Amino acid sequence: MIDLWVKLRELNTTDASSIYVGWLNDPDVNKYLEPSDNPHTLDTITNYIKVNKRSKHNYLYGIFVEDIHVGNIKIGDVNKNHDTAEIGYLIGNKDYWGKGIASEAIRQIIKLSIHKYGLAKISAGVYEGNIASERVLRKCGFSQEGRRKSHVQIDGKRRDYILYGSVLKEYLQ
Repeated sequence: MIDLWVKLRELNTTDASSIYVGWLNDPDVNKYLEPSDNPHTLDTITNYIKVNKRSKHNYLYGIFVEDIHVGNIKIGDVNKNHDTAEIGYLIGNKDYWGKGIASEAIRQIIKLSIHKYGLAKISAGVYEGNIASERVLRKCGFSQEGRRKSHVQIDGKRRDYILYGSVLKEYLQ
């Protein structure tokens, strides 16, 4: 367990900051994120938060440690017919890498997925080579469910996209 106080909170446009923009434009932070042809700006981040706040299928949370915004986690593409969704996450502040913050954020998002959104299963995808993210998902009870061969391109090389899932009722046992 981590020694730091970790809290999730739905993001507001007031959370958009130059520091947040810096994370998304940092090649180390965004190496395994879906690429964007355009650099991120305060306006693009603010708009992203607004779009998610209006959505009935996506829920964007900030990850805060001791009241410092260090990353984000999102429950997305919520399908109420099947009570499923996908999660995506990042720890943008590199000072907090390797400290168990992502694991704690996922544990909290699992509880929200069950109790607030009534979900039965959540999934996550990881680009091949993102060993830290795979480790975090396994630590939080996710199992590898599939692999899309040569599905993404990273640093000019074709890589697999690895699919993970967690049946939430099993998580509670």
